[in-house]
Parts: sequence; C-alpha cells; structure tokens
Amino acid sequence: MSQDMEPFTEAVTTILQEALHAMWLLVEEANADVIREREAARKAIEEAPPQVIKETSEDTEKFNSLTSEVEALKASLQSERQATEDLRNAFSEAEAKNLEMATKLENVTRRVDQLCESASLQSEQQAAEDLRKALSQAEARNSELTAKLENVTRRVDQLCESESQEVLVKCISQNLGYDGAKPVVACVIYKCLLHWRSFEVARTNIFDRIVKIIASAIEVSNSNEVLAYWLSNSAMLVCLLQRTFRSSTMPSSGCISPWGFSDPEVRIVYWQRIVGSLRYYLKIMKANNVPPFIVSKVFTKIFSFINIQLFNSLLLRHECRTINYGKHADAGLAELRKWCVGTTDEYVGSAWDELRHIRQAVAFLVTYEKPKMTLEEVIRELCPVLSIRQLYTISTMYRDDSYGVSYDVKQKLRFMVDSNPIVSSSFLLADDSSSIPFAVDDISKSMEPVDVNDIELSQLIHENPCFSFLLTPEEGSPS
Repeated sequence: MSQDMEPFTEAVTTILQEALHAMWLLVEEANADVIREREAARKAIEEAPPQVIKETSEDTEKFNSLTSEVEALKASLQSERQATEDLRNAFSEAEAKNLEMATKLENVTRRVDQLCESASLQSEQQAAEDLRKALSQAEARNSELTAKLENVTRRVDQLCESESQEVLVKCISQNLGYDGAKPVVACVIYKCLLHWRSFEVARTNIFDRIVKIIASAIEVSNSNEVLAYWLSNSAMLVCLLQRTFRSSTMPSSGCISPWGFSDPEVRIVYWQRIVGSLRYYLKIMKANNVPPFIVSKVFTKIFSFINIQLFNSLLLRHECRTINYGKHADAGLAELRKWCVGTTDEYVGSAWDELRHIRQAVAFLVTYEKPKMTLEEVIRELCPVLSIRQLYTISTMYRDDSYGVSYDVKQKLRFMVDSNPIVSSSFLLADDSSSIPFAVDDISKSMEPVDVNDIELSQLIHENPCFSFLLTPEEGSPS
C-alpha cells in the first residue's frame, strides 16, 4: 500500500514546492515594491518644498502619538486579558472545589441513608423475630388445645355415634315400609353412613352390623314378602352406594316336572299353578318396589330353571317322548307364553328365551313331518340349539314309530355320536347355581335417581336428637 502512495506523495510534494516557490517570488516582488516606494518617498521628500516637509513632519509626530496611544491601549488590553485569565482560573478552581464538596456531601448523605436503613432493618428484624417467637408459642398452645379439643370431640362423637348406631339398628330391624316407591330403610342407612363418613374407611363396625341384620332377616324368614322387602331395600342401597363411589341372588331349586301326571287335566292345572306362582311373586316384588331390572333377572333365572328341569326330565323319561305328551307340554308352554305377553318386558326381560331347549324339544315331538325331513332340516328348522347327543336321545327313544325320524337320520345321528366321544359324554343340561349375577352399573342405570332427603321417617328417628341430621338435606347426598 505504501508503494502505491509514493507517486501520490511525490506529486503533492512537487505541487507544494511549486506553490512555495511562487510565494517566495511574490514576497520578493512585494519587498522590491516596498523598497521602491521608500526610495520614491525619500526622493520625493528631498525634492519636496519646505512647506510639504513641515506637513510631513507634523504627520509623523501625529503618527508617533497615535502609535504611542495604540501601544498604551495594547498594554491596557493585555492587562485586562491577564486579569480576565486570572479570574477564569480562580473560577475554575472554585468550581472544582465546589464539585469536590458536592461529591463528598453526596457520599456522606448516602452513607447516612445506609446507616439509617440498616438501623431500621435491624429494628424490623428484631420486631419480626419477636413476633415470630410469640406466634410460635401461640401455635404450640393452640395445637395443644386443639388436640385436647379433638380428643374430647372424638369421644363425644363416638358416644353419640354409638348411641345413634343402636337406634339405627333398632329402626332397621323393623319394617319401615315405603315412602311412595322409595324403600325407607335403604335411604336411612345410606344417609347415616354418609353422615358418619363410613365410606371414608375400608371397614366399619356399623356396616358389618347392617349386613348381619339383613342376612339374618333373610335366613330366618320363610316369607316371600320379607324376602322381597329386603331385596328392594338391598337393591336401593347398592344403587345409592354405587352412585356415591362407583364400586346378587334368588330363587330356590326344587324339582319341576309335570310329566308324572297321566291325566291331561291335572297337567294343565299344574301349569296353571306355575303361572299363578309367577303372578304371585311378581305382585310381591312390585308391592315391595323391587327394581324391574332385578325382577326381570329373577324371572329369567326361574325360566332357566324350568327349562333345565323339563328338558332333562324329557330326556330321562321314556314315556314323555310321544306326540300326546308333547301336545300337553306345548299347551303348558302356551300358558307361560300367555303370561309373558301379558306382563311387560320391563319385568319379564328375556325369560321366554330361556325355554328354548324345551320349546324345540316339544316342537320336535308334535311335528308330523319328521319322517320326511333330512338330518340337516331337523337340525336347522326344528332343533338348532340342541346338541347331537340330545337330538339322538330324543329321536331313538321316540315312542310313536309312525311319526319318528327316518332310519337314515337315526343312522347318521348314531354315527356322529359314536365317532365323537366328547359328543356322547353328556346330554343333560347343567343345573347351575341359583345365583343371579349382574353388574351394579346395570342396577344403577335401570333405576330412577332417588332423593334420599325426601322421605318420611319413623317416629323413633324423629324423637332421637342424634338423628337430627336426617331431618335436613345432607351435603353430597344423591338426589
């Protein structure tokens, strides 16, 4: 880069030298002009007349006088400038000192503020510490008093709750009936458990006692009214509990068999008695407000029991496998069908479907077209739910030879049974447990919401002050 600048530097230097030379020429020319003018003036003075010389002398004196005045003024101006400079210096020094003093004053003020703030903070900290100690002591005393009060309150509550539980046990041991369609016992039990916070612990004594009371009442009673009463209350209580924290059983088994009666009229009377019993049980459960969902489950189980008993009897009793017996059984099934049609599906549910085995077996007995039917037609049109072993038993033991299945159908059935040991192992329907399984959610969905606060309570509860909470709406109760 320096090499690139050298031509430029040399050019500038040349220009400056030429300018300087021109200036010297001008200076020399001016100096020559001055010399020439002096020389001309000198010659003019020498050649001038005396009067002009005199005037020139006077002008020179005036010039000298003016020069002296100018010099005096210059001296005075210089003196004034010096004084002004001295004042300026003095002012600068004073200003510097003033700035220094202001800085010191600011530092002192800041320090004073810091000291004051520190003193105030220490005072506040001390006051806060004293207040903290006082509060700590007060909290300690308050905790001690609170603990004592809680112990006393707990003992009082336990005594009151124990007394209340005894009254509750006494109440639910009685038949409190219904308030409209609402079981009073279930609503009272639920409100008491909710008020006593029994749902917040895994197990409580009062709940165990309630369960024992209900179980005892069911076990020792032979009354259908009592069973229906507790079934209704149990269903309502389960529904209320399920709706609170989101968390099953009936009939007895005897032997139902109308096949043993030879008189057709006696068999019809027998079927009518069965239908009468169904009507009676339905009336009891309705009177005790048993939820329709449970009623339908009960009748479904009863019809399943009837299906098992009748179908197994037909397979085991040779005299039952005739057209006449089939007609009598068909008439009995018609009575059951008539009852199901007369009763709403809300209470019957799928009970009629539980009779599918005995219905198809009876249809097989009373059909005159069996000799013309193939095995596939028998299975598809008459008995789709019967097993090969069951169909084989009915076909081979059919007593009306004129209306039995063809020889070819029997041979095919025999071959299928003999070639499959699993098929031939059992042909009776299993008589399973009499329990009625169902989900709590199903009960809850089938029942209308119940306001447990809107029930009529017994006089015994009204007279006991421990149950005053039952007379007012309970917070958190479902309605």
